Amino acid sequence: MGVVPFVMMRAFPATGISFSYNIACTIFGGLTPIALTLMMKLTPMAPAYCSAAGGDWRAGRLLAAARCGQADIVKTGQHSVITSIA
Repeated sequence: MGVVPFVMMRAFPATGISFSYNIACTIFGGLTPIALTLMMKLTPMAPAYCSAAGGDWRAGRLLAAARCGQADIVKTGQHSVITSIA
């Protein structure tokens, strides 16, 4: 995570954005190792499944943003590249 929590606190000092970001990082960052440890009792591939699910979620979010017009799409030859999400 590095300096992201510090930057969020400095960028949005009087809003709930920095607080909610830090709470979310604490909850998910703390529960993920526990959840994966429990899931590994079922299958040793649990970390791979978790990573794949995260990648699928990110790809779905990018595609949804592109379809709704919330993303900047640059066409380069035969391919289209999503450069940013609003």
